[in-house]
Amino acid sequence: MEYRELVGKLTESLEKQKAYYEAINELSGQKTEVVLNRDIQSLNKIVEAEEVLLVKIGQEEQKRMEIASSLAKSLGMSEEDITISGLVRELKDRNEDTTTIEEVSEGLVDVIEKQKVYNKTNMRLIENNLNYIKEVIQKVVIGDGSENIYNPKGQRTITQKTNIIDESV
Repeated sequence: MEYRELVGKLTESLEKQKAYYEAINELSGQKTEVVLNRDIQSLNKIVEAEEVLLVKIGQEEQKRMEIASSLAKSLGMSEEDITISGLVRELKDRNEDTTTIEEVSEGLVDVIEKQKVYNKTNMRLIENNLNYIKEVIQKVVIGDGSENIYNPKGQRTITQKTNIIDESV
C-alpha cells in the first residue's frame, strides 16, 4: 500500500478517535451535573456509556498502531519515529501536504486536554462527596465527640453518646 493511502487511513483513524473523545467529553460534562445532584442512577448510565466508548477507542487505537507500523515500513522509518511530528517532518521532506493530519492531531490533543480538565473536576467532586458521606457515617456511628471532653482537673467526663446506633451491651 502506498504511503499516501496509509497517511489517509491514519488521518481517518485519528478523526474517529477524536469523535469518540468528544463523545466522552460530552458525557463527562453530564457527569459533573449528575455528581453535583447526587443522581446515582444517571451516573451509572453515564459510566456504562463511557465504558463502551473506551472499548471503541481501544479498538481504534489498535488499528492506528497497525497503520502506523505499515506507514513506517512504507516510508523507511523506524516504528519509534512514527509520531505525528516525525511523520509531518518526513512528509514535508517529500513535499507532501500535511495540513489535514496536523489539524486532526491538534484537534485530538485539544479534546484530550479538555477531558483531563473534566476528569480533575469530577474527581474532586466525587472525593468531596465521599468525604461528606464519611463524616456523616462517623457522626452516626461514633456520635458528636462530646464524650471526649476533659474537665479542668484533667478528668474525662463520661456522657451518654448522642449517636443513633446503641453500642452498649
